[in-house]
Formats: sequence, C-alpha cells, structure tokens
Amino acid sequence: MRPYEKLRAFWISKGIDVPRGVDQSEIRFFEKTEGLSFNDSDFKDYLCNLNGMRPIAGHDTDDELFSFFPMGRFKTARSNFIDLPQSKQFRSDDLVLDRFYIFADYCIASWEYGINDAGNVRIFGVPEPGLVSWHVAESFAEFVDLYIARSPRIYFTDLTSASEWNLIYHS
Repeated sequence: MRPYEKLRAFWISKGIDVPRGVDQSEIRFFEKTEGLSFNDSDFKDYLCNLNGMRPIAGHDTDDELFSFFPMGRFKTARSNFIDLPQSKQFRSDDLVLDRFYIFADYCIASWEYGINDAGNVRIFGVPEPGLVSWHVAESFAEFVDLYIARSPRIYFTDLTSASEWNLIYHS
C-alpha cells in the first residue's frame, strides 16, 4: 500500500473527511515559485491524492491533534517562525530553515513538521532554550508509518537528551 493510501485508510477509520488532491501542474507551479523540486515521489503522490486534511468547522486535526496542511499553507520553516521575538537571532547560514517546508503540525503548532526536497522530515519546536529541530524520518513514507503507528519518535517526549537537537537559536 502506498503512503497516501495508508493515510487515507487511517483517516477514514478515524472519521476524518478525506479531501481531494491537487493537480500536478499546481505542484510544478509551487516548486517553480519556491525554487525547489520535491524529489520524494511518495510526497508528490500524497499531494496529488490527498493534499492535507480538510478543515471542517475550523478544525483540520485528527483525534491526537495532528494536522496535515494543504499545499497552499506550506511555508519555509524560516518564514513560519519569523514572527517569534527571537527570530532576529536565527543564524542566517542555517539553511535548515530555508530548505524545509512545514506540511503538518501537532497540538496546534506545538511541534511543526517540515519536509525538504529530498524527502527528509524534521520536527521544529520552541521549547526552552529556543527554536530547535531534529531529524525524524528519511522519507515521507517513513513519516507516514511513524504517524500511523503513533510512534514516540514523532513526539518531543521521545528525545532522550538535548544533544539530539539542532539548536537554531538560543533565547
């Protein structure tokens, strides 16, 4: 079963209304506009077939408060966190912020999940001492499996030490 098919089946089992995907031309336009190419074919399949969760009555989360965004809500990690008071402390050379696009979140933006053009998935969050990120999955397919299994790896609580964090700024 392909990752988007797993997600669709999982969401249906949870009573989540499954949206339709976007056209390939919309993905190409987004890639051209942003100057990137999503090379993870599973992620592109997901966008073409589901494209996030459908907001109903203002809610677009599952029962665990995970939300998958439609492509129209994607933005870089840098632009996602630019309004933080500490954003002026972002290292300008930290390309993680510019290469990862936020496509999902947990618990109303407590943790945000970004994917890069290679398909690697990182979590971004703002615990003390500041904005951090860490690697979660090598591919969108792996992330989907972790999400469906409710793996502790996709939650902040699984980090055993701050040494796993990529500290982006220190407050």
